[in-house]
Amino acid sequence: MSNDMIGCSTEQNTKDGLFATVLCEGCGGTQVDHTGRCIWHSDEEHEKFILGETIAEFKARRNGSGDSEGK
Repeated sequence: MSNDMIGCSTEQNTKDGLFATVLCEGCGGTQVDHTGRCIWHSDEEHEKFILGETIAEFKARRNGSGDSEGK
């Protein structure tokens, strides 16, 4: 399966938190990184690459708790 979204932005754009806004057949309007991966439907490894931490870690840090659930 090919990914038509590859190259819509640069690796530096991704590192800077800038993503291409695209129209996906499955998701509709969404944002993708330079590899063509949707930033909203990612795994923990991809979250760490994009954000430097997982969503659960971000929520825990934001809420001032040490748990990974981010409650």
